[in-house]
Amino acid sequence: MYRFVVALAVALLTERILLAEPTPTVTSDAVLPSPVYQPPLALLPPNPQPPIMEYPPPGENMAVRGEVPWCKSPYQNSAWRIGVDLIPTVSHISDDAFGGWTENGALALRLNLGFEGDDGFGTRLLFWGFGQTADTPVGDVELDASTFYWDFYKRFFVQDAELTLGGGLAGAHMEYDVKAFDQKADVSAGGISMFGEGFYPLWKFERTDIGSVGRARIALLTGSWRDHGTPFVDSTDNDMMTIIELAWGIEIRHRFGQKQDKYWYIDFVPELQRWESATLPDICEPGFDGTNISFGLAW
Repeated sequence: MYRFVVALAVALLTERILLAEPTPTVTSDAVLPSPVYQPPLALLPPNPQPPIMEYPPPGENMAVRGEVPWCKSPYQNSAWRIGVDLIPTVSHISDDAFGGWTENGALALRLNLGFEGDDGFGTRLLFWGFGQTADTPVGDVELDASTFYWDFYKRFFVQDAELTLGGGLAGAHMEYDVKAFDQKADVSAGGISMFGEGFYPLWKFERTDIGSVGRARIALLTGSWRDHGTPFVDSTDNDMMTIIELAWGIEIRHRFGQKQDKYWYIDFVPELQRWESATLPDICEPGFDGTNISFGLAW
């Protein structure tokens, strides 16, 4: 009996040892893994997009709204441009030339047609013509004058203002006809011209701008006089001529179209012209002044 109890105890002890989980042995060379630090997940905002600059409503100052006052002008578009100027004009000749000169004037006409790209580069053709018959002590004297310009230019848009600089080919014709004596003298000349123009809006509305407009031009030409009996000029082969034009006034612009990228305009612009010839006496060099009433369309 005693032996049976001892054998049973040994069997139970052996089974317990076999079923027990082994304990891991840690040596001096073992390296326990350390916990990896993971920062908390942060939600980053999306990349900010630059603001889209749009032309402010007319009459609103972008600086007041805290925005950068630099944006595309609503007039910076590709467009065909056509204009007609009606110019009541008075000619000025010294009384010493024909004993007196009536300054009742006549109507001058200017036509222009051109194309301008949205980058501001453009070209245009301009024709100006004037004719007047003056009552003088020597009888009726008819004065005809005309100019032709083929311009190439660049229009700069600086905030709301516009500055146009350019030049090109120029041509001019002038004729005196002393009808009482059947005497004529005329000159045809060609050369180059340079000009500058500017526009700045003074009052801005939803689709209409009213602003100041000005221009200046100088033409340098060479040509020949042809005299038919007049006592004040001789026929020449080469004569230097200069034409100076100055103008300043008011322009009204009205935008239209679905994108407001087209506009028509009306100008009220006084202008001056001075013609000088190296051969023609000073007393016969004409001057012209008139007021442009202009109608134009940019389409």
